[in-house]
Parts: sequence; C-alpha cells; structure tokens
Amino acid sequence: ERAIEIGLQSSTTAVRSAARELLALRFPEKAVPLLSQAVDEGETAERQAALGLLAKIDLPAAHRAIDAWMTRAEQGNCPQELLLEVLEAAQSATDKSLVKRHKKLIDQQAASGDLASLYAAAVAGGDVSRGEQLFLSNESLSCRRCHSLTPGEQLVGPSLADVGAKRTRQ
Repeated sequence: ERAIEIGLQSSTTAVRSAARELLALRFPEKAVPLLSQAVDEGETAERQAALGLLAKIDLPAAHRAIDAWMTRAEQGNCPQELLLEVLEAAQSATDKSLVKRHKKLIDQQAASGDLASLYAAAVAGGDVSRGEQLFLSNESLSCRRCHSLTPGEQLVGPSLADVGAKRTRQ
C-alpha cells in the first residue's frame, strides 16, 4: 500500500498510472474514485489508462463513471483523444446496458455512411512510441511490407515518411 501511495504522488505520468493499476488490482473500491479523477483531470495518457482500468472493475461506481463518459460520447462532448477508450470501456464493461449503448452508437455511425464519423475515435490520442514500435517490429501487422518510412520510396503502399505533413488526421 505504501508503494502505491508513493507512486500516486509521483511527478511521472507512467509511475502514477502504474500505481493506479496496482490499486485497481488490489483495492478496486479505493481505485474507482482515483481513476475517475484521473480521467477528469490527468494528462492524456493517464486519462486513457484510467478509462481502461475502470472497464476492468466490476463495481457499480466504475460502471457509473463509464456511463457518464459514454453519455458525453453520445452527445458529442467527449474529447477526441479519449473517444476510443470510452467506447472500448463501454464495449468491454460487464454492465450490459453500457455494451448495448456502445453497439447502438457504433451502429448509428455505420448507418450514417460517413466514414469520418465511423472512425472518429481513431483520429486523436494514441501513443506515438507504441505506434512506431508496432510499425517497425510487429510481424503480425506487417506494415513494413507495403509502406516505407524513407522519403520518396514507394513499395506496394505509399511512403509514410511525410504523411503528417501532407495529410490531416482525418
């Protein structure tokens, strides 16, 4: 418990997130208010991690926290960088009403025919380092078979060397 307390006070985002994860595993009742606070007030990575942890806690308070964020997503008031995590938390919740709401929202987006709204949850957020690691070394994805990071080099797919300069997130 002392290690968790110290971790929660750290100035490092990753350490605070790790402490919240330990708290959620060992003392889920105590973790829910701190996770809710992290989703509301933390740095983006903390907010995303806290949503994921809330989804793993099968307590009414955790369900209520996800419910509040799902309402924001349904109303279009969820920060873009948290949308994917909110949807994933609702989808994986043990509260069946959250799962139904997730499905309804996804079905509505799909029915609209607007690909931008269908993939809106993937536009912001993410982890650049993790994405680079997946691109470069995850053999099951095989991104490098078709795409290059070398400017001007085109394999089967376009070079992604300057995609950020040429394209918007959308």
